[in-house]
Amino acid sequence: MRKLVVITALLLFAGIAFGQTLKKGAIIVISTWEVTLQPDATFNQALDLTKKYAATFEKAYPGTKMFVMKGDRGEYKYKICTLLFFDSVELRDKYWPTEGENGPFDEAATEIFAPLFEEGNKIMINSENISTDWVIQ
Repeated sequence: MRKLVVITALLLFAGIAFGQTLKKGAIIVISTWEVTLQPDATFNQALDLTKKYAATFEKAYPGTKMFVMKGDRGEYKYKICTLLFFDSVELRDKYWPTEGENGPFDEAATEIFAPLFEEGNKIMINSENISTDWVIQ
């Protein structure tokens, strides 16, 4: 029940955040991240890195928009959540051709994200996420 409430709240946030730009057939991907920090790292460093990642992702993959959120209260307090927006199912499938794929990191993208991955290794021991793609009806 809690997860349903969280997902509903995030979808409502998406509607407010995008206003009139949400169109039928667009995709919203909601990911909640469980981050294990290095002993000398802080949550804010991980959050800042996620913001850099979002900005880089948007530049590398036109037609996408990524929002970074942090849990403020409740079960997901001090967790990182990303909300990724694709204009269409076709665009999502262009970047992620199959479900469960590790990400859209072709050779060119790997170069773009390499500095962020290096920085991430200094801040985080591990990061895992739970993610669902939602199609706007």
